[in-house]
Amino acid sequence: MVSRRGEMMTVKFAVLGPVAACSDGIPIKVTGSTALTVLAGLLVSANEVVPRDTLVGWAWPGRRPDNPKGALQNAMSRLRKLIGDDNVTTLPWGYLLCADGERLDLVRFRALSAAATAAIAAGAAEKALALLDEAIGLWYWPVLANVSSEVLLRDAVPHLTEQYLRAVEQRAALRLRLRRPGGLPEELTELAREHPFRETLIGHLMVALYLTGRPSEAFAAFHALRLALSADLGIVPSPALRGLYETLVQDIPSFDRWLGDWAAMNCHA
Repeated sequence: MVSRRGEMMTVKFAVLGPVAACSDGIPIKVTGSTALTVLAGLLVSANEVVPRDTLVGWAWPGRRPDNPKGALQNAMSRLRKLIGDDNVTTLPWGYLLCADGERLDLVRFRALSAAATAAIAAGAAEKALALLDEAIGLWYWPVLANVSSEVLLRDAVPHLTEQYLRAVEQRAALRLRLRRPGGLPEELTELAREHPFRETLIGHLMVALYLTGRPSEAFAAFHALRLALSADLGIVPSPALRGLYETLVQDIPSFDRWLGDWAAMNCHA
């Protein structure tokens, strides 16, 4: 993107919250739900080609325009005027927005998460914690808050949420192994309400509650999950979670197997 003085300007984007763009620190106002949806779709798929039909389905989730290709080209033209021609590449089958971690928060989050996983594998827990703190701090819920396309939200938000939850669980496991549970019960309880069937999250919550002197609440968290799984899915908690529960019931402060097994599993995920 070129300024009025002819200088190249760097456009930065955010998608881990309301979709936003700014040029040299000055916000770029992306007007119109179609342009915003197209931008959001390109950002959540950054560094990958997005097929035209996919973008059309996101931008016009109800009735498709009579000339989908032409309508998409018009929307892309309007978007390019806002963020610069050089930020979107046109290919025969779709469009591509390239961005590194300095320009897009989602790319930075993934890079930080990957670095944290490598640090865990190398035994550098403190480094991993710092990386995960920075990565998780990039999120402002709800993601894609200003996007109205239900189709894009349905396609993108679950995948983004999964990446966030894995990072939160990874950080929680590290803090619990280091016996630093302060604040974790409150953080994990809130997430458990939103994701009541997520066993890893519930298991970490149980350990956090136990370590902070609230064993009865840890047991209650397990029983709530057990009842929910039985009533809604017709299944029981995994052997690993049942083993953790038995360990806590017996008041044996040795749950490193739960945390260690989980950490090892996620280092190779």
